[in-house]
Amino acid sequence: MTLDDYRNKYGNTRVMGVDRAIVIPYLKDGFTHRRDTVLVKDSEALSFSDWIQQNLKSMLRCEAECNPIFKQIIPYVLLEHKPTGRYYMTTRIGGDERLLDQASLGLGGHIDEGESIEECLWRELNEEIGLSSNDCSEPSLLGYLFSEKNEVDSVHLGMVYHISTERESISCLEKDKLLGGWFSP
Repeated sequence: MTLDDYRNKYGNTRVMGVDRAIVIPYLKDGFTHRRDTVLVKDSEALSFSDWIQQNLKSMLRCEAECNPIFKQIIPYVLLEHKPTGRYYMTTRIGGDERLLDQASLGLGGHIDEGESIEECLWRELNEEIGLSSNDCSEPSLLGYLFSEKNEVDSVHLGMVYHISTERESISCLEKDKLLGGWFSP
């Protein structure tokens, strides 16, 4: 897609992300565990997630989708049904054409301008499957997904969280975009 195509699709929507240069020294291709990403700044340890939060900035989404120098941050939740050990999995049936027919073990999306990472995480869970923080455990950051191997990956950085819930009756609310259900690992 071209910038004009993205402009028509996303209008003036703004998303939060960080410059590639501040994250590339700390991430490997694929998954980087959170314990591998502690920084030292001014002689003090700083978590990589705090580093990202401190460096978040806003960009028009239409521009961000074409700019691999700007990494859109995607809080991405692995949701476990605690009593059975199953995980919620989705298949993309609508929305972003680049992701159609792809299965995903996680739920999540873009951080809106002015949102924190955690606010986005809870908003996305509520929009996609109707869960709130009252239904779930506290989010636990597992690590980061980083790749530049394809068009979608090259403009995103996933922050992978684990959350568990006792609620079994869950379905995708974005029925035009997602199919989902509980699956055994």
